[in-house]
Amino acid sequence: MERRRIILHEEIVVEQLVEVNVLSLEGKRKLSFRSKEGLWVMAMVRTGTVRLNLRGREESLCPGEGMICRGATLSSVTWESDGKGELLLVAFVSFSPLLARLEDAFFLLGAEDWRLADELLEEGRLLFHSQALPDSRRFAGPQVVRLALERLLIALERQRQKDQRSPSPKEQAARETYERVVQYLDRNVCRKLTLEEVCRENQVGRSHLQKMFREYSGGGVMEYFGVTKIKAAKRAIQEGQGTFTQIAQKLGYTSIHYFSRHFKKVSGMSPSEYAAMVRLQKAFPAVSQED
Repeated sequence: MERRRIILHEEIVVEQLVEVNVLSLEGKRKLSFRSKEGLWVMAMVRTGTVRLNLRGREESLCPGEGMICRGATLSSVTWESDGKGELLLVAFVSFSPLLARLEDAFFLLGAEDWRLADELLEEGRLLFHSQALPDSRRFAGPQVVRLALERLLIALERQRQKDQRSPSPKEQAARETYERVVQYLDRNVCRKLTLEEVCRENQVGRSHLQKMFREYSGGGVMEYFGVTKIKAAKRAIQEGQGTFTQIAQKLGYTSIHYFSRHFKKVSGMSPSEYAAMVRLQKAFPAVSQED
């Protein structure tokens, strides 16, 4: 009996990454993208409130919101809130018709969307500074970036289609529980948590919680918590908040050796290699292929 063969269609294809950056400046920031066919810009706000100037009209994005527009329409961003905000900006070239459905549409980013966005940010920065990386880390860099961006776009389109129907009370309750547990893990990133403790503190069954996390994040609860710790470690390294040993202790690791192994398992590089990349980015901050 001949096995069934499945043709792997591509709904979204990214041809080129033009820019990937985090803007964390106060006040107004002018932007300039060359007029290029198929150029799209995706803006995602992590903190603060941002006003986008879109050639004749303005749109505001609050924390956790995002928007996709054509590159030629976005001219500037202005922080509306007091203090600094953080805006993730991705410019790319794609000729996929499906992007027209996402054009000028607002979307809310969940925990899994931000995980994909952070992966895209890190891999994109690595790609632009790949000359300082070992051969093993440079291997297939452009493909990894393309896949990360395409996965994020697919996730947003799936969510858009899902939002066209009203979620059932059960689905809504599951989503709210998941987001509540994610916030709990974020608040307790410096602690040594167990799965039993997470379930007890959030009053949710172990199997039910694991099922929700596999559905929304693609992995288990403690796997997600481990990735959250490494993200916190990366921010600490970027901001120079101490030695590797001090950062490991602050995040609840029992030893610097376990911290280093976990860091490399999650990010693909050791803490020292990541610190070297951060220093390189500060020395050569340009991250656009059009520069």
